[in-house]
Amino acid sequence: MKNYRLKMLIYCAFVAIIIFAACIIFFRKGRNDNEVFRNFLKDTRYVVHAGGFVQSSNGELLPYTNSRESLETCYENGNRVSEFDFALTSDDELVCAHYHDGWVWGFEFTQAPTKEEFLKARFMNELTSMSLSDLVDFIKEHPDFYVVTDCKKKNKHCCEKIKEMCPDLLDHFIVQIYHRDQYQEIYDMGFHRIIYTLYKCKEEELQKEVLTKDVKEMNLVGVTLSVDRAQNKDWLKALLDTGVPLFVHTVNETDEMKSYFDEGIAGIYTDVSDMNLQYWDTEME
Repeated sequence: MKNYRLKMLIYCAFVAIIIFAACIIFFRKGRNDNEVFRNFLKDTRYVVHAGGFVQSSNGELLPYTNSRESLETCYENGNRVSEFDFALTSDDELVCAHYHDGWVWGFEFTQAPTKEEFLKARFMNELTSMSLSDLVDFIKEHPDFYVVTDCKKKNKHCCEKIKEMCPDLLDHFIVQIYHRDQYQEIYDMGFHRIIYTLYKCKEEELQKEVLTKDVKEMNLVGVTLSVDRAQNKDWLKALLDTGVPLFVHTVNETDEMKSYFDEGIAGIYTDVSDMNLQYWDTEME
């Protein structure tokens, strides 16, 4: 009996060591994968905002379109990372649209339509609207393309909808979280490329000591802050010292972009999808 108990103890200890080692390997693998992706984002430098500017039929530059035209133009211009806004329709489907007064920006809806109604509508009556499924189809056709999510309402639920539709493409979605307590539930869902964006944080979450501690503890690929927040140099330096890549939103002027890069900012969210053109400097004045 004593020999049996001893063998069982040895066996249990051996299993525990194997499980512990596997957890360490898995944890380190996740960290290493994210370090590689961090470097990819640093090299990319730009996250195109809502697909980027689209020129309307009358020559106006339209932002926040989240349209088929913006997506295709963004990719054709060589960009491989773009942020897209997501909204929920009345039948609980995800579509690409920016929440604004009423329901979303650029459409005449005053309340959430059905998915079918939304897809029949046009942004500013001329640009093609998209659903999550349209975006997923594009990613399948262009596997080098990545989407930064901006789900201003019901972030967890929106992520569940993404996972339900394309569980094999989760690494193509870089999920923005808006509060520290959203991190673990999103990570456990299988989204391991996470950006902590700060524009909805409460003041207590933005205290320098609290924020830097949270950023160090989470396995993030980046932190995004507004241009207003970036003006606090002491606070900014504390974030830079965490080693997590920082992104600033939204910047369209080349001189301003350069100033942020000179300060150590890793990347810029911008409405400009073609960095080889500088037409926006005059158009947006």
